[in-house]
Amino acid sequence: MSTYVALIRGINVANTQISMERLRKLCAACGFDDVRTYIQSGNVIFSAGESAQTCSAKLAARLQRELGKPVGVVIRSARELAGIAAKNPFVKETGVETARLHVAFLAERPKAERVKALAAVDWGRDRFHHNAKELYLYCPDGFGRSKLATTFERMLGVGATVRNWNTVSKLLEMTT
Repeated sequence: MSTYVALIRGINVANTQISMERLRKLCAACGFDDVRTYIQSGNVIFSAGESAQTCSAKLAARLQRELGKPVGVVIRSARELAGIAAKNPFVKETGVETARLHVAFLAERPKAERVKALAAVDWGRDRFHHNAKELYLYCPDGFGRSKLATTFERMLGVGATVRNWNTVSKLLEMTT
């Protein structure tokens, strides 16, 4: 059995509403064990004997049936999440406010030329660091005002879901 974190895109915003109790039941129906949720925005910790890819496909299919539309599901193992947290280059910098840090969990690894194109843009005070299937974002003027935050997904050509650093830290804590 492996411990996983499912990061579901767009839960409980606009017309994509689901209670955390219902989400836990859907995960249990997928065959997942020890299902727990964190806050109301689609963060699920669970155990399963299947691969992350299999779990993601099962959960995405259940959510589509439940909600009537496709919903992005990105899954990382507890081990992967620990590595992601450890590799965040911004937490080691002096003067960086952790409240302005985010991690974009990418559905797949973007093509190198797309990452280079993203890096070639002047994002003002916003900065990012790419690592495999994650993009670390530092938006000192706020995520909601960030052009980088609203543009990176289209430029990279991959789906993503973003969590703030406090949420990433809490999810990591919940996996141990």
